Amino acid sequence: MYYPLLRGKQFELAAIRDLAEEGTLRSGKVCPIVEPVRKNLSALDRTLGVWEISGTPIGFIINPRVGDFVQDNNELLNFFKRDYLGSEIGSELVRPVLVVNETTTVQDLEDYSQIASPENTRSLYFLHDSAIKDQDVISRLNQLSNDNKEVFHLFEDKRTSMIYREKFNIYDNQRTIIRDEFISEARNKDYKENDFFTDLNVIYKTPLGLQGFGDYQIVGAQYRESGGPAYAVALHITYIDPSQDKTIYVQHFISKSNETFADPGNKFSEALNAMISFLDKNEGLIYEGRAIREFRNLHDRKHFPGLGFVKKLSIQHHIELMDDFLLTR
Repeated sequence: MYYPLLRGKQFELAAIRDLAEEGTLRSGKVCPIVEPVRKNLSALDRTLGVWEISGTPIGFIINPRVGDFVQDNNELLNFFKRDYLGSEIGSELVRPVLVVNETTTVQDLEDYSQIASPENTRSLYFLHDSAIKDQDVISRLNQLSNDNKEVFHLFEDKRTSMIYREKFNIYDNQRTIIRDEFISEARNKDYKENDFFTDLNVIYKTPLGLQGFGDYQIVGAQYRESGGPAYAVALHITYIDPSQDKTIYVQHFISKSNETFADPGNKFSEALNAMISFLDKNEGLIYEGRAIREFRNLHDRKHFPGLGFVKKLSIQHHIELMDDFLLTR
């Protein structure tokens, strides 16, 4: 199972909403986890609703680590109870996720389980942002695995140890690693042509013994409220390299006229030209699904849709790539 973790901003939500609306994903093995960051919940509501209607599970974090709900998440809790806990259409497909860490208490777990699965019939999801140190909390988490329909543990790879993750290996197929795989540069023009991205797609089952894996796509885990003007435009496209045991790499396409902030449309055109040239010269290397077809369409029309839209397409492509890979797994 693949768990893309996305912050609930405009183009991130649009990326997964479009995929669900158009029925693009085929494996049934993609479950997005959305971390809401905006007080306005209308876009989140539309996105959850589209995934619910599509018959595909989606999670959202009810105690976000970043954004507008860090200090007070009551609005998110009420939103879930009002619009999804009592939903008559596929209500179990919208799944609240609780972030747990060294400050989590047993009472936090009780409150969450009462909201997320009051009759112990719904799936529970815990995102381990760091290691829990209270043994009573760990014991209660494992007990919930016995009491409820399904309990899944997602671990931030860089903030939890393998030894810690083994404490939740009581039941099969419960554990998932979330890893920030994207090597982010401070300046777009500093990206080299190619970077290794991940091998989790190959090793998550054997030898790691995990139920799934996840990442932050080509955005990265570092949260930014908004981006500013850039000297260079960079397009990031992931692909599976058959010559490297089907592990995943990311190809970076960088604009050339990078001396000033001026003319981002031309910078985008330069980067896109480089991408299309690479695609044509390396036919079959990069999966060409919905997102790549849209990049080709933009190239043919010589149209610049804005950098937010471009980021949306790169996110979509990465999720499509994972979905296509998992079709045969």
